[in-house]
Parts: sequence; C-alpha cells; structure tokens
Amino acid sequence: MKSMKIIHKNEDKSKGFLTWFPLPFLRGMQLSEDVLLFTKPGCQKCDYLKGKIPNGLDVQIMDMTTVDGMAHGAYYELIERDMPILIHNDQAFEGAIKIKNKMLDIANIGK
Repeated sequence: MKSMKIIHKNEDKSKGFLTWFPLPFLRGMQLSEDVLLFTKPGCQKCDYLKGKIPNGLDVQIMDMTTVDGMAHGAYYELIERDMPILIHNDQAFEGAIKIKNKMLDIANIGK
C-alpha cells in the first residue's frame, strides 16, 4: 500500500514531526497516460463532450459529485474550477472545443 510522508511544523518554527499514513485512494491516480474527463450532472458542455469521445479512445469519466471524482479532482487541484476539464499527461485542458480537439489528437496519436 502506498503511503505519504507529511512533515508537520509548528508555527513557532520549532522542530517538526513526521507522520506516515496510507493513501489507498491514490492507488492508480498517477495515471499520466490515462485520459480523465471531469464532469458534473446538468452540465451541457460535459454531455456534449461525452458524445464526442472518439472511437477507440479510453476516457475515464469522473463525476465531480461523487467521492471518487472529488478525490481525483482534489489530486489534480480541480475542486473550485468549472467543468468540464480533461486531464492527459498530468496536464489540464479546459473549454469544450479545446477538450474535443485534444481528444481527437490523443486518439490519432494512438493509431
């Protein structure tokens, strides 16, 4: 199981202490080659993009109203941002047209 080391420091800048804790929710989250599409219910642009996913492109749809979607969104620092957002190679792409074009580019590279 993966774990993360956190160094806690006091405000008075005295010695800090270490905490190790398991991060099971990070398992598989560093998916640099995966394509993640962050969406939310009732989002017209999100629905539009779901219908424009190219054949053969494996896109993971992440609903930002679910615990799993929020955990992944927090990892990529997307919590306060507007949806939809596409993540590929740890880069975020925003805007329906940019996302649609990026999905087409990714699908063509894979051929």
